[in-house]
Amino acid sequence: MGWRGWLQRFRSGRSGDPARRSQAQAEAQEESPSRQFSAKQIASPNTVNYIHQIISFIRKAQEIAAQHGFKNLLQPGLVKELVVADILGHEVHKTKHEPDAFDPAHPERKFEYLSCFEGGTFQLDRMFSSPSYKRATSLERITRNTAIYCAVFDKESPLDVLVIYEVPVEAMLREAGRQLDASRNEISHIGFTVKWAQQNGKMVYTKQT
Repeated sequence: MGWRGWLQRFRSGRSGDPARRSQAQAEAQEESPSRQFSAKQIASPNTVNYIHQIISFIRKAQEIAAQHGFKNLLQPGLVKELVVADILGHEVHKTKHEPDAFDPAHPERKFEYLSCFEGGTFQLDRMFSSPSYKRATSLERITRNTAIYCAVFDKESPLDVLVIYEVPVEAMLREAGRQLDASRNEISHIGFTVKWAQQNGKMVYTKQT
């Protein structure tokens, strides 16, 4: 029955025989589109169960992270940094404006991590080409490190690393300077292809098949 028919039946039930009115109102309620819509909104037990399971694991992971100084495990990029650090035997910095990681045996050895998915590009964002003092501050994101690590993650399994290249600071600085010189913008995002990292660095990890 269309909504016009449903409305006509409901109105006809408001007058006349009380028994007929009650029957019409009951039928109208059964066929009410809003009642049908509400029923469809109820999540299945399986849906609720898997969401609850995911949240439970995230809460447990955050609890462990907090015990080791990481206040927000869901901070953008942090999980990937932990994955790379676990592979390389590094410790991850807990403050935002420090290099990404350091050597736990020699804390003065600091490292920057760049990552992308296969087919993507490694990036350093918001790099100043000018004025000169801002440019120097931007380039410190490279020069303060002992090495730069470029990690390629598996697009189909995003917590798995396919390959990691260790790139010398000098090579990264030279390419960053070239791109900043060529930029017409005061602030730029500079990128490094996987092929560039392969040609200018050395492979220190590859996923075993």
